[in-house]
Amino acid sequence: MLSLQLILGTSVIWVPALIIYLVYKGIHDRPTKAKQLQTTRETIELERDIQWTNFISSYTNAVTTKKESQLLVALLSGMDSAVYGTAKPQVVAAQTDTNVSHEAQKVEPTATKEPIDSTLLLLYFGAFLLVASVGLFVALSGLSGVVRTIIVASTAGILFYGGLQLYEKNQKLALAGVSFVGSGLIIAPLTGVAWYNLVTHKSGAGIVWLITSVICISLYAYALKRIRNDFVSYLLIGSLVSAVESSVLTIGLPSYGYAWGLVVAGIFLTVRNRGRNKDDMLARSSSASAMLLVPLSLIGSIALFPQYGSVQLAITLLLGSVYYWLLSNMSTTEKANYRLAAQVSAIAGLSNLVYAQYQSLESVGLALTVVTALYAIGIMRSSKIIATENRLFEISVISSSLSVLLSLSQPWYLVGALSVATVLAATIWLKQTSDEALQVAGLLLITLPFVIGQYALTVGLHNVLQLVTSVIAAILLEILVLMTIKRQNLRQAYESASVLYWSATAVALVPAIATSPVAVASVVVAILLSSLLLHKLSKDSTWLIGSSLAVFVPVVYGALHVGFGGTLFSAAVLVALAWNSFISLMTRQQITRALVVVSILLPPVALGQGGLHFQWGSTGYVVGYMTAMAGCLAARAIARGKLLVSFKVPISSYYAQASQAYIVGYVSSGIIALLFSLNTDSSRWLTTLLLGIISIMVLIIARIEKKLDVLVFLPLLLQAAILSAVRPHLQDSAQLGITALLLTVAAAASYAVTLSTVWKEQHPQQQLLQVSVLLAYSGPALALLRPSGNVLLPVSLLVAGLVTYHYNRNSTQSNRESSLGVCIAAVHLFIYTLGVHNIHVHTHLLALFLAGFAYWRYVLQDTDGFQNYIKAVFFVVTIPLAFQSLGSEAGGNYGLILIVEQIMFMAIGSMLPPNTLGQHFLLRWGLWTALAAILFQLRGLGWAFVSLLAVIIIATAVYRLQKKPLDK
Repeated sequence: MLSLQLILGTSVIWVPALIIYLVYKGIHDRPTKAKQLQTTRETIELERDIQWTNFISSYTNAVTTKKESQLLVALLSGMDSAVYGTAKPQVVAAQTDTNVSHEAQKVEPTATKEPIDSTLLLLYFGAFLLVASVGLFVALSGLSGVVRTIIVASTAGILFYGGLQLYEKNQKLALAGVSFVGSGLIIAPLTGVAWYNLVTHKSGAGIVWLITSVICISLYAYALKRIRNDFVSYLLIGSLVSAVESSVLTIGLPSYGYAWGLVVAGIFLTVRNRGRNKDDMLARSSSASAMLLVPLSLIGSIALFPQYGSVQLAITLLLGSVYYWLLSNMSTTEKANYRLAAQVSAIAGLSNLVYAQYQSLESVGLALTVVTALYAIGIMRSSKIIATENRLFEISVISSSLSVLLSLSQPWYLVGALSVATVLAATIWLKQTSDEALQVAGLLLITLPFVIGQYALTVGLHNVLQLVTSVIAAILLEILVLMTIKRQNLRQAYESASVLYWSATAVALVPAIATSPVAVASVVVAILLSSLLLHKLSKDSTWLIGSSLAVFVPVVYGALHVGFGGTLFSAAVLVALAWNSFISLMTRQQITRALVVVSILLPPVALGQGGLHFQWGSTGYVVGYMTAMAGCLAARAIARGKLLVSFKVPISSYYAQASQAYIVGYVSSGIIALLFSLNTDSSRWLTTLLLGIISIMVLIIARIEKKLDVLVFLPLLLQAAILSAVRPHLQDSAQLGITALLLTVAAAASYAVTLSTVWKEQHPQQQLLQVSVLLAYSGPALALLRPSGNVLLPVSLLVAGLVTYHYNRNSTQSNRESSLGVCIAAVHLFIYTLGVHNIHVHTHLLALFLAGFAYWRYVLQDTDGFQNYIKAVFFVVTIPLAFQSLGSEAGGNYGLILIVEQIMFMAIGSMLPPNTLGQHFLLRWGLWTALAAILFQLRGLGWAFVSLLAVIIIATAVYRLQKKPLDK
């Protein structure tokens, strides 16, 4: 039993030796085996080539032409050359130009990438198993602790020393040597584990850990010097970190000492890398490791915060700040990011220290405010323009935001934080010309007066004082605009300052509205004058557009405080109309013209509700909005260059798309006027008159817009005027008939006038004709409201059908027939209105029309159309009559009529020329239908009638026989 334990215990010694021997043997024998394998592959390929040669030779007897014979010989010659190496050289004389110089270029053979050898994988897997076996040996072996520790240490030493010897003295076994060295280096720390568990029996952990770490550092450093491997360099760094952490345990620091140890190790590695070459292996490994250690230390300190408080976290953060500051001085590409991380870490560490001392978030906010102030002073004292890579703006945002958020509960702390943040942002803008910093500074400047007046002071500022402070902020921003307005290098600052100025004026209007109308008017007048001044200096029309918006503030104020009927509202609306008209003539931009339209639509409301001692009813609003429509129409004429043309205005301002707001204006005004006219006492004549006036304006609009397409609204307006004038009662069929006829006649008149007018363009005429044709059916559509009514409804439908036919007269035959189909429907509706409700009257009349269409197709030599209409005639005549005959007990009179009609069909079919429709369809249709009808009502027919039918059928057959030639 003891010998077995000894064999197993020493397996960690003889197993590596056996592995080394097997690896050496495998590599030594590898060339011979590879050569044998290559010979075997060449033999197989030679056999396959011989088989292909025999296969191609088998086609020798199948050759029929000379070219096939030559191809077969060429193939066999090529195969012989490839198989037996008997290729016959051919001499080819190449003709070259003596004046052309030729130079041979060396062609390098393409290197073939060797696949990963499975031996290397086996080496690594064997090393893994070896390390695992050592761990199992330490844990499960029955030997004494000292013996097991010595065996583990011996195994590590043998693998380490043997691997180094293989690496240096045998190039073929260098990879094996590296794997053995790595195995020894990994087993080395297990010696300390065995010593701690088996020799000291888990006492003196810190000393054992520290000694093991120091020994491992020595081994790893020596191995790195000999092998120069990345894996060994990471092991060395790990042992350094292990030494630091073991020192923490030896000294007896609390748990957070491990986090400090990690960050100290990271700082040590970073300091070690200063001045080192980037290609240095240990420098690369230590940099990557340090970037992992420092975040891990921060995570550990945060996890220990509930147990040990904020002091240990503050120290970790401050040490982290030192680490990132060192990185920022060493890096070139990530310098700004590292500096930002360093300062954020420092701010967080300082905040934790202050919180640990005072246990108050407000104190932390005050401390951050002080730090931010010192930061601003330091930036201001700098005589240089600070590069943007220093990330001043991001750092200031972080510190200022924290100080403001933590000071919310203390008003004056908050005022101080906002003031410092404003100064800091303005300073950064001056040093870096940072547009973001300027925007932040401006927003803080706008906000600060309200924080002081409404939050910090126990008794809030009076509205007048609050207005004054807000106006001061707006004035400061206007001064900034004036400072940057002419400087091209500060274009972004000018744009930001402009936005901030408008924001400040909007904020200043809040206390002005709460104060008095005079205050509102004063602020608005100041805005208008400032806008004119800034526009004159900058030639920027945005200032005028802003003033056009600002002039609506009194309008809104008047509507909310005194209502639509107040004098203030009316005066504000008229001022807005005058100002916006003036600005529109200056800028000629779409937005200012849209504001003009709004200003035009408001005066009827202001004056009609009692403003300026006016009081209007619905009729007054009609007049007012028609006046507004005329005003928008005049403005559109000016914008399109029809009135008050100026050669100083750019031609682009006269484009149709440049003033489309006026189109919305006159359309909206007209619709509103129509709606008000419907609410008047004399609605019938006023609405009709208004539609006539709008029709005249449509003619003017067509001329202004230079688009005759607008005239399509004239037939619509004419129809609306007729409905407004007549206004038929829906229950009165006579009124509906008259109205329907008037609408259809009006549409027909529009069609006739359009057709008789000479047009420069065909497209508008076609549109008008199409609209007129469609409107011709508005009258017949009234029949849907009351189906049984006046005979004038079918008359109007007939007129609509005739108009449609005239429009389609030069179109396809189908369209012409469809148009006449409307007339046919009108005829049916007419006789139905007269009281003729018998279905057979309508079906036979329809069959007559269909027969006419068939004849029309026959004249046009359209055989398919002719036959289709003939079939339709049979269908229309026969099917309804058949259904009615089936409804009687034996068919009755309808059955007799059906039989007679079918006999007539057979007679007609027999008289038609051969090979026509009568031969194939007409005769068969009549025959089978008559036969079915006779069978159905045989019991109701007398013998004489049946005999008569038989005679007729026989006579028909004899007649057909007589017409046939003798040879048929």
